[in-house]
Amino acid sequence: MNIRLTARSAIAAVATIAAAAAVTTWSLTGTSTDDAAAYAASNPVADRSVQVTRSDLSEIVTLPAKLTSLSSFTVAAPAAGSVTRLRLSAGERVTAGQKLFTSSGSAASSPVEGTFSRWLVADGESVAAGVPIAEMTYSGFAASAELPPEDAYRVLGGALTARAQISNGPGPFDCPILRSTLGHQADPAAAGPAILCAVPLTVKAFEGLNGTIAVVSGQVHNVLVLPATAIAGTSQSGEVMVVDAAGGTRLRQVGLGVTNGTLVEITTGLAEGDLVRDRAPSLAERQP
Repeated sequence: MNIRLTARSAIAAVATIAAAAAVTTWSLTGTSTDDAAAYAASNPVADRSVQVTRSDLSEIVTLPAKLTSLSSFTVAAPAAGSVTRLRLSAGERVTAGQKLFTSSGSAASSPVEGTFSRWLVADGESVAAGVPIAEMTYSGFAASAELPPEDAYRVLGGALTARAQISNGPGPFDCPILRSTLGHQADPAAAGPAILCAVPLTVKAFEGLNGTIAVVSGQVHNVLVLPATAIAGTSQSGEVMVVDAAGGTRLRQVGLGVTNGTLVEITTGLAEGDLVRDRAPSLAERQP
């Protein structure tokens, strides 16, 4: 399915997506997932090679969702390190954006208005980033969607924002990302993690309704990029075949960032103007 979006129309387009649609990646830059060949053709610096260039990249992952009542959620540590809890009592009302604790000096706030329930770790305890620290309750509904395991690194690796739409109902609306204490999933038998976001209390909703969540999982500007087809790997690290002046190739490790499904951000290992083979290294070529 090819979808072209502009930065102004990306979120509005959520309203036109059927809730039962398969997972689709959109690019706010207007690049579809069928454009890798066009990209390579527009950068013909050498036979069977592409050039490292610069571009803006944005990605939105859309997921079919179901509405469910949500009794509790957790707020996780934003960074690894020692936890410093603020003075909160069980049953205390918390406003959206209110600071709850810090980990290694990084503040964590409540994403929605709710009620503080309990602490899950001791004050001063050292934790890894992403470990649940505080438990909260929310009196509204959440939109819950299964995240395919193959997209977990792309979506869960950074700060997230989301918009949602209820099928044949209200929307689109801002939908703050939550974490469930029970690892809630739209399908309990599903293997992948879940994305949950809080439906605002002002939005009329009912248990079991279908909808769509559009998760903005990364936006970068003027970064080094290559076509995904030239890279072995899709998240954090990968390998490419660098083309030298004589036309020979050699394997090189590269760091990977945001991807829109067609282009991938190169964070380390290459410079603008470098040439790489337009085909990813095979397993045989990657043997020591």
